[in-house]
Amino acid sequence: MPYLFFICSILLLFSCTAPSKEQPPIPLEKMTRVMTDIYTAEVQAAFSDSSRMLMKEKDEALLQQSYASILAHHQLSFEDFKAAYEWYIVHPQLMDTLYKNMLATNDSLQKAYDKIIPEHTAEGLEQSIQKGIQEGKSSLKENKVQKDIQPNPEQNILRPDQKD
Repeated sequence: MPYLFFICSILLLFSCTAPSKEQPPIPLEKMTRVMTDIYTAEVQAAFSDSSRMLMKEKDEALLQQSYASILAHHQLSFEDFKAAYEWYIVHPQLMDTLYKNMLATNDSLQKAYDKIIPEHTAEGLEQSIQKGIQEGKSSLKENKVQKDIQPNPEQNILRPDQKD
């Protein structure tokens, strides 16, 4: 029995050691930039063609080209990126920080974009719609659209309710 207590004490002692301060293969700041660029590329691939957007497909060729370009820009090989990504998966607290940093970066990019192209904000879209409605009303008043358009008797145009 005393041996069991001794063995449990030793196991408890070793299980309470501080976690290692292992460094990620790619520093958090750089990995955030890489992942933000990859996320942006995936959005562009999804919205590159309206028919793909409706079917929720991505342009795979564009994605592969974008991935290669992003990794080259950040001077990373695919193997280095994959190893770092897998490392972050095993370290969920840092992965959570990585995603929070990505969200903050995307929010700041969106705000900068909205300043350049204000129509893409909710307020800008509403203003564009109101402007279009006003322009449409003024166009109707200026052109005085005729309600009854008389067909040319020389043309054989029949309405659906007329018979031959």
